[in-house]
Amino acid sequence: MRAAAAVLVAVAAVSVLAGACAAPAPPPPVPLRGEAADLSRLAGEWNGEYTSASSGRSGSIRMTLEAATPEMAFGDVLMFPARPEERPEAVNPERGDAGPQALAIRFVSVTGDSVSGTLEPYRDPACACVVSTTFSGRVRGDVIEGTFVSHGGAGYLPNEGRWRVDRKK
Repeated sequence: MRAAAAVLVAVAAVSVLAGACAAPAPPPPVPLRGEAADLSRLAGEWNGEYTSASSGRSGSIRMTLEAATPEMAFGDVLMFPARPEERPEAVNPERGDAGPQALAIRFVSVTGDSVSGTLEPYRDPACACVVSTTFSGRVRGDVIEGTFVSHGGAGYLPNEGRWRVDRKK
């Protein structure tokens, strides 16, 4: 989705995401599940952000759902480094700094005004471990907002946060 969600999506909603840079290539289509009437409520272009007090990260969510093909969406979620000194304007690749990380949305499900989904597992720079994120939210007119949670391996404390996207008019 030119979402996550995110997500959400990301629509979400959801686990770890944000916005000064764009992914190098368009994201692959994201499958959507739900009744046609529920999916049609998501038609349009959505932009927003997510934040996580527990990780200190924030990010952007962009998603697009075309009414002609309501079973597929396009979107991306960008995760920014947690510390302000690691923000894109301070990133120095010559020092080996990492900039924003694009996260892929795996799928989104819509039932009535409820949205949920998952992100593809990704490497969390804070723990250097693989993390999985789920998100959920509510559609209210031209706004979708909700929560997300990320889980990692042994010793990884769940990371929670909030996300919101607004339909572009």
